[in-house]
Parts: sequence; C-alpha cells; structure tokens
Amino acid sequence: MKQEPAISRDLEYQALRKFIRLIEASESGSLAESMAVALEEELTPRQRQVVHMYYIDQMLMRDIAETLGVNVSTVSRTIARGRARLKRCLRYGGRALMDSMEL
Repeated sequence: MKQEPAISRDLEYQALRKFIRLIEASESGSLAESMAVALEEELTPRQRQVVHMYYIDQMLMRDIAETLGVNVSTVSRTIARGRARLKRCLRYGGRALMDSMEL
C-alpha cells in the first residue's frame, strides 16, 4: 500500500481553505465550475455548511456548535468527514484547478 507524504495540519487547512475559495469564486464554464459540481456532490448539505463556517468564516468549532445547536463533537466529526471528502476531491482535480487559476 502506497504511503502518502505527511502534511502539517496548518498546510492542510490553508490548502483546503484556498481550494474552497477558488471554487466559490469560479466563473461559469471553467474547470472550477466542474470542481464546484464535484464538491457539491461529494459533501452533504450539512458538511458544506460546517466546512464553510470552519474554513471560510474561520469560526471555532465551539461557535459553530452553538450556532447550529449541536454538540461540539458532532461539529468535529462533520468537519473530519468533510475534510476527507475534500481531500479526495483535491487529489482528483484540485491541483489542475489551482494550476489553471492565478493565485
């Protein structure tokens, strides 16, 4: 089984945050729009909401939990599951998206 290189949590956070912002700022007809559709299909509505609050709005898990009326552990699990799906999405097209856009 192929071992993936270790990446720091901070670098992972920054990469996912940049990826989400690129998709949200995408123009129609672009590779970014295709990735946005894939992202829409990969994440559940709740995962999209929580991932956006965490990565884009930069809310603390405690504040997200309070806003949504759920337990902090629920927020943590939702972010972890969304992050795993985003990583898969990044692996299969995020690099091409980021290479195609000016940063």
